Amino acid sequence: MQFTQDLSSGINVIRAYGGGELRVNENIYRGAVILSASTVIAEPNIHNLEDLIAVDGSRILALEPELVLLGTGSRQNLPGCILRRAVFTRRDWF
Repeated sequence: MQFTQDLSSGINVIRAYGGGELRVNENIYRGAVILSASTVIAEPNIHNLEDLIAVDGSRILALEPELVLLGTGSRQNLPGCILRRAVFTRRDWF
């Protein structure tokens, strides 16, 4: 067994996921979250893809993500054109 010092203080680290849970640092989330290196925003009103579409995409883009990872549960669902357009119109990402 190898041990490594965790030097990640001050940033969010995904420690585990599965079974409808996401463990970030020492906290467990059982619903939707918007997560960046320094921010965790619980989104209790997002239960499905339709709810996600209603979220103002600028809230996500304001975190200046390098990567947007969308977990949709046991079945892959792609976001609608409104959310995709918000992401793909960011010229500085290309």
